[in-house]
Amino acid sequence: MRVLNSCLLLFTVISSVHAETGSYADYLWLTETCDGFFTDSMVMNGPVRMNTAFFIVSNTPGRDHDPWFYSLTSAGDSIYTFLADTSIVISSTVPHPEGSNLWVEPYEQMVQGPPWFNLGADPIPFGYENVDWQTTRDAAMTLGYYFPPDSLESGTRIILTASRLEIKENPEAEEIRICVFEVPEPVIWIDNAPEDTIYVRSVLPDTGIAVFTPMTIGCNGHLFIMGDIEYEPGYSGMLGLITTSGDMEIADTPLEEPWQGEWKIDTERDMVISGSFLLCDGWFSAENPWEPHPAVDFTIFGGIQMIQEGITGYWTPYSGNSWGYFLNFDFDTRFFTQSPPFYPAFDTGTGIGGGPAAPAEDRLLAVMGNPFHGTLDIRLVTTADEPLKLYLLDISGRVVLQSLITDERSLPTEGLPSGTYMLVLESPRGHTESL
Repeated sequence: MRVLNSCLLLFTVISSVHAETGSYADYLWLTETCDGFFTDSMVMNGPVRMNTAFFIVSNTPGRDHDPWFYSLTSAGDSIYTFLADTSIVISSTVPHPEGSNLWVEPYEQMVQGPPWFNLGADPIPFGYENVDWQTTRDAAMTLGYYFPPDSLESGTRIILTASRLEIKENPEAEEIRICVFEVPEPVIWIDNAPEDTIYVRSVLPDTGIAVFTPMTIGCNGHLFIMGDIEYEPGYSGMLGLITTSGDMEIADTPLEEPWQGEWKIDTERDMVISGSFLLCDGWFSAENPWEPHPAVDFTIFGGIQMIQEGITGYWTPYSGNSWGYFLNFDFDTRFFTQSPPFYPAFDTGTGIGGGPAAPAEDRLLAVMGNPFHGTLDIRLVTTADEPLKLYLLDISGRVVLQSLITDERSLPTEGLPSGTYMLVLESPRGHTESL
């Protein structure tokens, strides 16, 4: 697990930075690109990021029901929306474009800019060749469970229960059971073909215990969601699902189903899937977006990272008819500070804002001694002529401490929880650097 047991500082520069690193699980919603748009009443309560520009729309005057984001980061240098009451597309670098109905909420936070409303960020790597899924696979091969090529049939179904995987290759096959407590690391890799499929769900309610321990499952082919994936309340259940080459789809409930009991596909109802889902080279969609009718809610509790979101349903605004699945997103706040075991990390290689890093000799900030030994002692290399703003941010970008500094300053850090923090210095003339 990516849990930090002590506090530390990461070196970066905000106005001209080094490579940006992190876990793909840091994001509620992360895509390479997107053909759709965010609209009224959408609530994204975790970090949202895209490797191209966002299209965000509000059709209502004022600020009621406008799209709401915990944070919004784009590799594009602007966002797109419509002029009020027209079909004219405009671009903007601010969260309330003049002449539009759009207020990117919470506006008072977004108008502050990064890290809440951040344009021009470097793209996060996607694709089979660019995502470091090999580390997860290697961990499964040496410390977890590894299924070599051709060891499981395409169409194999997996039920997650407590700390186990129950696996059946076909309706008549014997059940395979593996427990993640029986290996050093709770990582499973199925080295199937990119065109193969795996069906996944958690145990049915009242028939067993839902996921109560962290685990990560990876494969190369398509992931089909055949029912809810849920955590057992009160436990540390956490799931990572990875596919290197396939898509993730909400499975269509067939008219005739040869599987019985909990092994059957059961998707024509409201559903919740819990975990972080990484589609290195794939899309997320519904196998049949015309069913069920009317549409039902499909909630992702955790996050999803993908090339693009496909079609999950249809809706006609005038008649109110709907088909398929209405997507809802709910961030698992544990992902602010941890991720599923051996979940892939990213490195943009060039940093948030682009350009070369500031030479060490030009930097102003210096930290004296152990950064988190009761206090964080900071000094400036050169005494400032006027007070500079000093911020301490947690990994999600929230300001946890702030002060002014002209030469030296101590921040009371003894009570801070373990994690990764960023120390930011900002001058009235716009110079910014960080540790």
